[in-house]
Amino acid sequence: MNEDVLIALVLVVITVAVWYTSHRESGFWKKLYTFVPPMILLFLIPSILGSFDIIQGGDSASARFALSTLLPITLLLMTMTINFHDILALSRKSVVIFLAGTVGIVVGGPVALWIVGQFSPDLLADKGSDSVWRGLVCITGAWINGTPGQTSMKEIFGASNELYFIMIAVDAVMQNLWLALLLFGVRSSGWLDRMLKADPQDLATIQQAGFEKSQQRETHVIHNKPKKIIQLVAVALIGFGIVYSLTQLMTGYFMTQQIPDASVWSFLAKPSFWLVFFSTTLGIALSFTRARQLEAVGATEVGNFFFYFLFSAIGLKMNLFRLGGQWEFILVCAIWLLIHLAVLVAAARLMRGSYFFVAVGSQANIGGPATASMLASAFNPHLASVGVLLGVLSN
Repeated sequence: MNEDVLIALVLVVITVAVWYTSHRESGFWKKLYTFVPPMILLFLIPSILGSFDIIQGGDSASARFALSTLLPITLLLMTMTINFHDILALSRKSVVIFLAGTVGIVVGGPVALWIVGQFSPDLLADKGSDSVWRGLVCITGAWINGTPGQTSMKEIFGASNELYFIMIAVDAVMQNLWLALLLFGVRSSGWLDRMLKADPQDLATIQQAGFEKSQQRETHVIHNKPKKIIQLVAVALIGFGIVYSLTQLMTGYFMTQQIPDASVWSFLAKPSFWLVFFSTTLGIALSFTRARQLEAVGATEVGNFFFYFLFSAIGLKMNLFRLGGQWEFILVCAIWLLIHLAVLVAAARLMRGSYFFVAVGSQANIGGPATASMLASAFNPHLASVGVLLGVLSN
């Protein structure tokens, strides 16, 4: 059997297995994925196979296909289903505090790296694709834009596979600890609201709006489902064709130009940058059209499945034996999150916002729609939609 075909089959089996088991609602798998995120297994299993030379696919056709084709299609599918109308309907305080958290993430990373770098100068050294800042950019992408952002940042800024895996592991640990801390704060939300001088009427208003929305939400009945599925495939393929053509055009142009400060602007000649840029831009444009209704036939689920395959393909390129310690990265992330929290609390105090806005805004940035909605539900089940919308805004 052709080696590329064999590698593709192995990756498909791993992807389907993790996908299926991670969607189980009870039993062993449900408990396992409570502690071990699916993305860790998707990365780890192929890494073990590659590290022990069971299969050798670091530069296989499957990996190239995943990065050059599946990544832009996935970004297109997942951005075109965003409902900006619902996001804009959120209260001003919740959006502003959420955005303050985003600013805290963007600013906190470099500051945290500088602080730890004073005690461990090696973290600030230029090591090419193993430079720590490249890994932190991947975490920034993960916290601001979820898995799509994490993968996109790796491709754009060229983090090594080993560094990328370390950052995935650190991200998983810190995300779970952070969620636990925020959930613990729910018990003391009354005291925290008094500390923040929060206006209790804001939360009551959003809670009522969430209840009315859950009562009035339309149930979309899909007629002629096969036709809708064909439309979804057509949008994905035609969209990719447009993105690929524009990428070739822009990459070809910048490769022939003398770019000032080439070390700074060299990413303009990288296909990975333009694939991410154009697929995201086209997806956002399509979200204002009827294409967004294709979510009803699983546009986001298809995108998520493609991301699972993408992660397994990237994992195959990593050598586990080259991994080092992680305590310094964990310390950087811990300080980073404290800076993020400080900015959130400052914004909430200025706007008299509730701890609910701080917690859900933070988790929407760090985790995404699923965990943000879960955290919002811990305050009140009718507030789950706020977590979903802020999580979608982040992703």
